[in-house]
Amino acid sequence: MIISKAQVQNIMKIYGKDSSSARVDNLKGAGAASKTDELSISSASRIMQKAMTAAKQAPDIRWEKVNQIKEKMAADQLDVSDEEIAEKIIEQALLDEFI
Repeated sequence: MIISKAQVQNIMKIYGKDSSSARVDNLKGAGAASKTDELSISSASRIMQKAMTAAKQAPDIRWEKVNQIKEKMAADQLDVSDEEIAEKIIEQALLDEFI
């Protein structure tokens, strides 16, 4: 069986007319007893939403920290061991895996 584009359009016209007239009938009957929707958000969700908003507004780079490290590097006072660097790299890699 082959269905032409014209047949599909005719069906859509008929369906559209029937569904729109049914919608009008439903709206007329629903005027007397209308219901309102409610949304309830838990306090934990509100706290999470506030935390997410604050995190999005926070800068990605803490420039005061960057400037402190630059000053220490320039004065040759930055003392970070290879182990500390390796730990941070592994820690970040594991954290990225879980997220």
